[in-house]
Amino acid sequence: MKKIILTIILATTIFANPLIFLKGSVTAHTEVIGDSTINPTSSGIISHFTIQDNILSLKGSVDVLLTNFNSDNSSRDKHMCNLLNIMKYAKTTFTIQSIIKNENDSNNNQYTLKGTLNLHGITKAVNLHGNILFNNKILTLQMTTSFKMSDFGITPPSLLFFDVRDLVDINIDTSYFKN
Repeated sequence: MKKIILTIILATTIFANPLIFLKGSVTAHTEVIGDSTINPTSSGIISHFTIQDNILSLKGSVDVLLTNFNSDNSSRDKHMCNLLNIMKYAKTTFTIQSIIKNENDSNNNQYTLKGTLNLHGITKAVNLHGNILFNNKILTLQMTTSFKMSDFGITPPSLLFFDVRDLVDINIDTSYFKN
């Protein structure tokens, strides 16, 4: 029985093709309560994804470099880097656990990626929702999720009378090439 399982695992690994990050970004949206929005974006993405012949065979993880997040305010970006302790936690990693196709979708490209997010040294379950397309060796993810900073041991900053909202909305728009 162990030999059969090992053979299946090896066969899956042999036929899975790595996905190379082509372009795109991850945007983290939050707000300063009573003031403005904060939308730092990073295109520092490292793919550890593999895929065989369809979306449901997508496996692996992706790293987003926190050092690459930039907004429209460099002073705030420096404060964000200190808050996230990026010298110690330079990246966040999303790992796919399972993929669920939305059967009620008329466009036939709505999915949920169930997985884990490792941020600031803490790993939590996170689900990404949105569109996944796989055509001509190009995989495109347009997905969203939300989480609280405090769930990952990060205290939302405040300055004078302004507090940053704890909830962070993540927007992902990335493309990968099947090698």
